[in-house]
Amino acid sequence: MSSWVQCDSVDTDAMMIGRSLRTPEVFGEVFDRHWDSVYRYCRSRAGDAGEDLAAETFCLAFDRRGTYELDRPDAGPWLLGLATNLIRNHLRHSDRGQRAVERMKSRRVRRPGRCRHRARRGGPAGADPGAGPGRDPRLRP
Repeated sequence: MSSWVQCDSVDTDAMMIGRSLRTPEVFGEVFDRHWDSVYRYCRSRAGDAGEDLAAETFCLAFDRRGTYELDRPDAGPWLLGLATNLIRNHLRHSDRGQRAVERMKSRRVRRPGRCRHRARRGGPAGADPGAGPGRDPRLRP
């Protein structure tokens, strides 16, 4: 005779999230159930940043578990929604950074000694004519 009892009912994600409000460690079971799918989802959309985004998804979910609608038994769609928003923000910020780098690459690089503020004749406005080309008399040697 076996000493364990088989249960027909399995706790839903909603039940575990509800219990995690009193006992935070219970949220670990939600993590265990959904990590693989959230990780694959993030990795497929954000590449190498996917693992960090998946981890951030669960941190955010833990922080927001009090707002979870407990009438929804499966937390998977909620977690993927959180992941989607994190991925979107990540891609938006990385795209913005890449565009800034591209803008900087396309600008002309000035050669040393060529100051764009120097007047064509006689140096900067108000400069001592004997101070030499491009030398501002307000600057000390």
